[in-house]
Amino acid sequence: MSALHPDLLTADDEGALPVRIVRKDEPIEGVWGAWARSNDFTGKAGQLLLLPCSDDGLSGALFGAGDAFDPMSVRALSAKLPEGLWRLEGLEAGHLEQAALAFALGAYRFDRYKARPAGPARLAVGSGVDAAALLRIAAACSK
Repeated sequence: MSALHPDLLTADDEGALPVRIVRKDEPIEGVWGAWARSNDFTGKAGQLLLLPCSDDGLSGALFGAGDAFDPMSVRALSAKLPEGLWRLEGLEAGHLEQAALAFALGAYRFDRYKARPAGPARLAVGSGVDAAALLRIAAACSK
């Protein structure tokens, strides 16, 4: 069975790409609003839209929260986001720790009989969240 990546959650957010939490039908301004409309992104719960940049890379992502954000919905992000370091934006106060735990719980993969994927998406949680404690909880849940 899979062990969680030790750096799945990290306090260091240098170079982290933003994942903006967007409520259903919340207006998105500027070029990303046009990109969202052209890709039918409406903020529906669990919907993910990667945001490209001019050098064929990514500049971030939009993640749909639906009518009301549920921090546990973030568990889907660890499987949907490409490899790299990400940080959540647009969360209400108190939701970051719950969302980080959900992200770690969603990172579990039963891979005893499969080759492991290249590398996981990782989440920058800042210094206000005890990443090590959340990883211990997620590891205990995956046993």
